[in-house]
Amino acid sequence: MEKQDRVFSQAELAKLITSVENGKTNIEKLKADINTSDKQSFVIGITGPPGVGKSTIINLIIKKFRELNKKVGVLAIDPTSILTGGALLGDRIRMRFNSDDHVFIRSLATRGKLGGLGENTNRIVELFRLAGFEIIIVETVGVGQTETDIMKISDIIITITSPAHGDEIQMMKAGILELSDIIILNKSDFKGSETVYKNLIRLAEILPRKGWKVPVIKMVAKEREGFEQFFNALIKYRDNITEKKDG
Repeated sequence: MEKQDRVFSQAELAKLITSVENGKTNIEKLKADINTSDKQSFVIGITGPPGVGKSTIINLIIKKFRELNKKVGVLAIDPTSILTGGALLGDRIRMRFNSDDHVFIRSLATRGKLGGLGENTNRIVELFRLAGFEIIIVETVGVGQTETDIMKISDIIITITSPAHGDEIQMMKAGILELSDIIILNKSDFKGSETVYKNLIRLAEILPRKGWKVPVIKMVAKEREGFEQFFNALIKYRDNITEKKDG
């Protein structure tokens, strides 16, 4: 049987995500029926402590890729609500104004799973690929030494911190920071930012990378300061791994 091209409506995609999340839809069976030859995606993992501006930066990333006519899917992993058992939906509410026919934003509950992601996040990323999203953004529920599952599904890991979390850098060092491909110091107009920035620079210099120097980028996301520098680094990294795959 010949595989078919498939276009998912927003409503259909929402239902499929719920089905996959609940373990009722088999992704492999879907893949067997859909033409995947042109389904290439770049998966961006974003992590960082609460309150560092992750949603603001994700909004900027969505807007920039939409200007480049890319289809963008976002999975925001939220804590599980003790009332409903679902996600608290905070990030989806904050990013709601970006929604259009080529942007799909969904919050997923951790459902008690450790590691920063939900139990079926990897399968939903695959569903996004099948739906033709060229850019897939996955935001973890938080950051810490154990929340490293994001590396298993992402092409790039971006860690966002702020001067207010400067004391946590040593704690983070043994976990997600060592896996980071780009580090953002957001709210760099706050007091103490220069000290935190220098500490991050020293850390980035010893990170084990082949052919890639991990950039530490100062940003004031609410003013878009530093965003273009970050986005250029993001595209450079994407092009770098694409060349390696093609080679």
